[in-house]
Amino acid sequence: MRDGITVFVPKGFSVLLWGCSAVLALVPVGFAIAGELAKMTVWAGRRRVSVEALMQGSEVFWAYIEQNVAPDKIVTKGRGRRGGRA
Repeated sequence: MRDGITVFVPKGFSVLLWGCSAVLALVPVGFAIAGELAKMTVWAGRRRVSVEALMQGSEVFWAYIEQNVAPDKIVTKGRGRRGGRA
């Protein structure tokens, strides 16, 4: 009878693990470079609603605001390279 069990890691497992980690680390960098991290804050009286570009359904809300609010009242702020006033 044997006293121990020998377990072998599949060949290339460490390369796969490092590769997946590198890809996951680069995802936020891609969003920062693309400049898609815009945020809209709507003031309604004393209340405020903030909507980020990556939120689910945000494009519907943005379209509604753009159609129903005067363009000179809309200020869009972005993070990253392309940030600024629109």
